[in-house]
Amino acid sequence: MNKKKVRPVALAATAAMLLTPLAAMPAAATPEGDNVVINEVSPGGKFMELYNPTDEDIDLADMYASYYSKAGNALCPTQGALSGTIEAGSYYLIHMAKDSVADLPDADSVWGCGSSVGQNGGFSLSVGAPPEFKGNVDYSASKIVDYVGLGTHANFEAATATSSGSAANKSVARTGGVDTDNNKNDFTVGDITPMNSGNDPEEPTDPVDPNEITPIGDIQGTGLASPLVGKTVTTEGFVTAKYPTGGKNGIYIQTEDTGGTTSHEAPSVGLFVYDGSAALPKGVEIGDFVQIKGKVSEYYESTQVTVSGNSWSKIDAEDRVKPKAVTMDRLPTDAAGKESLEGMLVDFSGPITVTDNYQNGVNYGEIGAAFGDTPLRQPSDVYNPTRDGHAALEAIDADNAERLITIDDGRTQNWNNGSASINSVPLPYISNTAPVRTGAAVELVQPAIAEYSNNKWKLQPVEPATTEAGNVGDKFFAFENDRPAAPAEVGGDVSLSGFNVLNYFTTTAEDVNCSSTYKDRQNNPITANSCNTVRGAANEENLDRQQEKIVTAINTLDSDVVSLEEIENSAKNGKDRDDALATLTDALNKADSSKNWEYVKSPNDLPDLEDQDVIRTAFIYNADTVQPVGESKILDDQKAFSNAREPLAQKFVAIDSDGEEYGDSFVAVVNHFKSKGSGTAAPDKWQGNANADRIKQADALGKWVTAEYPDTAIFIIGDLNAYSAEDPILKLNDHGYTRVMDYMAKQTGDQSYLDLTTYQYSSLHGSLDQALGNELALEMVTDAEVYAINAPEAIALEYSRYNNYLTIYHDDTQYRSSDHDPVKIGLDVDDSDPTPSPDPDPEPSDPSASIEGIEDGVVVERGQTVKATVKDAPEDSVAELSFHSDPVVLDSETVDDSGSVDLEGTVPEDAEDGDHELVVTLDGEALASVSVTIEADDPSDPGTDPSDPGTDPSDPGTDPSGGTSANPSDGVSSSSSDSGNNAAASGSDSNSGGEMPNTGASVAGAAVAALLLTAAGVVLVVRRRSQA
Repeated sequence: MNKKKVRPVALAATAAMLLTPLAAMPAAATPEGDNVVINEVSPGGKFMELYNPTDEDIDLADMYASYYSKAGNALCPTQGALSGTIEAGSYYLIHMAKDSVADLPDADSVWGCGSSVGQNGGFSLSVGAPPEFKGNVDYSASKIVDYVGLGTHANFEAATATSSGSAANKSVARTGGVDTDNNKNDFTVGDITPMNSGNDPEEPTDPVDPNEITPIGDIQGTGLASPLVGKTVTTEGFVTAKYPTGGKNGIYIQTEDTGGTTSHEAPSVGLFVYDGSAALPKGVEIGDFVQIKGKVSEYYESTQVTVSGNSWSKIDAEDRVKPKAVTMDRLPTDAAGKESLEGMLVDFSGPITVTDNYQNGVNYGEIGAAFGDTPLRQPSDVYNPTRDGHAALEAIDADNAERLITIDDGRTQNWNNGSASINSVPLPYISNTAPVRTGAAVELVQPAIAEYSNNKWKLQPVEPATTEAGNVGDKFFAFENDRPAAPAEVGGDVSLSGFNVLNYFTTTAEDVNCSSTYKDRQNNPITANSCNTVRGAANEENLDRQQEKIVTAINTLDSDVVSLEEIENSAKNGKDRDDALATLTDALNKADSSKNWEYVKSPNDLPDLEDQDVIRTAFIYNADTVQPVGESKILDDQKAFSNAREPLAQKFVAIDSDGEEYGDSFVAVVNHFKSKGSGTAAPDKWQGNANADRIKQADALGKWVTAEYPDTAIFIIGDLNAYSAEDPILKLNDHGYTRVMDYMAKQTGDQSYLDLTTYQYSSLHGSLDQALGNELALEMVTDAEVYAINAPEAIALEYSRYNNYLTIYHDDTQYRSSDHDPVKIGLDVDDSDPTPSPDPDPEPSDPSASIEGIEDGVVVERGQTVKATVKDAPEDSVAELSFHSDPVVLDSETVDDSGSVDLEGTVPEDAEDGDHELVVTLDGEALASVSVTIEADDPSDPGTDPSDPGTDPSDPGTDPSGGTSANPSDGVSSSSSDSGNNAAASGSDSNSGGEMPNTGASVAGAAVAALLLTAAGVVLVVRRRSQA
């Protein structure tokens, strides 16, 4: 059994223990580590493990192991009597079930009261039968020795521990073999590691002298917790980070002359030092060398030393080497690997991508990120649990957990409404001009601290990223700005889009005298909270802010038909049903006079008003390019849609500049299925609440629209509240409707269509906003895109967060006009006059090169300038001008997007007499060469005196073999490591002064050129797409 044993704390034995080798445990709590503790419990595995952290054997006579129900009542209180002895540093295993759970070691004792052990229960160790009590354990008035309450249990030490649930392979285990009388802090969930008395006892640790220097590595230890918890230690190191404001009130130190590597083995040599008064971080600078003395603890599972008063000092560091960052591709994936870096400086060579910017504006200034070049993915956006099996989705879950890393802000204060930070300190990182967008790359400007806190690994900036002086996050992290100014071209005669407009209501909370509103930091109402028939802005002022962003977004989207979700059903507020829709349409036309927006009127045949929701679906369209055909239709099926918005269908046809119809008509059906926020949970953990309701809605929709519009191109579009591989989408597949993105990926072979997502939730990305078509509809599709203007943006930019923070982020741009991204599809509707295929890209010219002013056989002089030009070369290829036969690279340049580059160099001063060649290469392949000759110098010329030490052939810098002629700093390898492209270098005789034979680069260049011409016969152009 792979048991990672805890290291016991060295203790001074009590007088009774000294006199009696098998002393009974006193009935008292054990924060001093002088008694048996409950070390591990598993509701699913149904066991309790005891541990003796002392250096004396302890008699268990008169002791009881007991279990308390969720309500805090002891079950079978006369059962559970223990016997025997726990040796020093050893374990004692109690099976809580009569029938032993498989794979547990043999029991030292059996509780013997059935199997009623639940995940919200309590486990007790007491002298005598377990007492009845409620709430926090009062050790002074009870016989309880130790107690562990889980989850929502009624009893606890200070606070309950997180429960490990009902899984038989999971448990709640104590860290470090120490009881601090706080279940929440003392226990963590992990894999079971039960041990019985048959396991070898551990040797107690040696006492720690608090005045001697204890290395940081000894404090950290090699486990998940410090072996010195509770001990006072003195240690030292360089200050690598300081947090004088914002609540962290401490510094990080790291052992001298560490880091600077690409990996690090345990133990960590970094440590957080806390000073509640903040005198320490205010009194030091990064780079100072300090000595500190304080008590070791695990604070939210992170090792720290707490100092106070004058228990620290700065020391002269003149002869000491400062630590460096450990630079890796990414953090290790295993817990032990990460733990070995806790508190140390780290940097990364691999990509990191933003995956969550929601929490920044509502909690603690954090940015969720992911190692790799994509954000984290919703598993059910890729796989279906029934069709593909749970293992496929579990694999994505596991990958997400391994890749997630949180970028923190060096503060502990939050930005929830009402916190002190809101009125004095701006949000970290967030900016209108330098946005933090999910899916965008993020780089460390300087190394950060690897920190574990609040159950997640973080990158902590070395100073607070924001203070009262301003947001300085760009000193520590650089975020890519990948905002799209406009959607990508999708081609076709007309285009179709879907847009969730985030509760756009022209009736405000103020209009209906509703005072239940969400308020800004100055208590001004911003949006409706519980206002029954109103879900949007609190008043006209906030409606204007919401509307101007939506108007900009829709006009920039520039689609011919736009379906809308979450727009007000004005009939619920006593108005015409289309009142809000008409207001938005007027605002769109007013903002851009080149547009001619109209809206599709509600049909005459409507569900009863009491059956309609306060939000609805709708259509607007560009009346210059399309027109409706007939009246719109609503699916009135209250069995399927009693808890959702009824689908709305409309047929459209394209019109030309004269208003004449052309091409085939198509039907668009806009939908807004039941949300995942309430309802019966799906049988799996991925598809959320009300999945069965959405399946029913998809089934009803598929049957209805197919029957209503036979032999017609039909698009199903809108917010289906179902990710791309979930059951409702598969149900629509059964009715003959395919996701447009799936179709495009199959048709083009471009899998990036499958990576386009429209929504982020809890750090995960997927598409709730869908577009599907039947076979006739898909034949029209020219291209499809997600206009990524909302889901990737920080929620702080939303109109609903106006004045929530010290910085006002609101503007009239399209960015964060909603929380969903719009989809856009191009449609070729005109079969009679098909859109001509674009002209194929011209065949690319072959790269060429010329050497200026020098012909074959010409005599050149040492130091003479030579020039060359390369044309029609691929971007990012490398062109070089070389002098052979050493060879020596005279110039090397990377080709830019122009395809041309000029090269210039000088004939080496130390070139030998005789024949040589000037060669131009591109990525190592010869493009051009000329033969040149260097004649012998006049012997009377003192510059050629063979006694000149500068030309001493023994000088390794002028080795005639050419082996070291290239300067390594130029990035050019010697001939001995040539890849083989340079025939002259690889084939020359090292004893001949490096002369190039007749079969050198000039011949190779001709052969290579022929190969290039042959290879260029077919060019495949693949359009690469960026992820939304």
